Amino acid sequence: MFSFKKFVAGINEGADIESAMTVAASTISLDQFIDDNVVGSSFKDLMNKDTFMSLYSMNKHGIGTREPASYFMDSLTTFFNPLLKPDRSGKRPRPEETPEFAEKYNKAEYDELDKLRRQVLKKKMLAYRNKDEEAKEAAEAENKRLTELISQTEFQIARQKASTSTEQLVSDMFNTPIDKRDVEELKADYPNQYADLEQAYSNIAQSTN
Repeated sequence: MFSFKKFVAGINEGADIESAMTVAASTISLDQFIDDNVVGSSFKDLMNKDTFMSLYSMNKHGIGTREPASYFMDSLTTFFNPLLKPDRSGKRPRPEETPEFAEKYNKAEYDELDKLRRQVLKKKMLAYRNKDEEAKEAAEAENKRLTELISQTEFQIARQKASTSTEQLVSDMFNTPIDKRDVEELKADYPNQYADLEQAYSNIAQSTN
């Protein structure tokens, strides 16, 4: 639970981050800022800072308002998102949704059982509407039986394993420290997005003049 104490602490940390960022934007280049504040950090670290700055900005200026420093932090986080990529062309791996996965793990069996279960759920709703306790109990029992069968299908078991594997993959991506080579590769591969980031950084200094 996000307590009020944590909320206040987040606002205070956001204020500190914005203050340091404003000083940096007036004294060092974006490349140096990234070397000092991004290299060695993880994407999760950047997301946390973005959250703190959003809390601070929201508290100070109101919901929906993005000051230059807060806007830059959001842009910085977007640029270094290892999953979605700077141009948002990336996406979360979903191997369980491919035709190959469906064929390999017999999704047809799962689909047939799921179809039967949906039919039973309709009967259950009708029994509730008609206040037919006997039909309702029968439908509930059948739904429980089909749900158990579905959970034991090859497809459902494989899908759960794939989902767990994907969650771990994403977690590892988000927690891996960003190194200098990562920065140089992103700058080379996404020059337009980096130019936008430079402009957002420059806007911080301009806003204080």
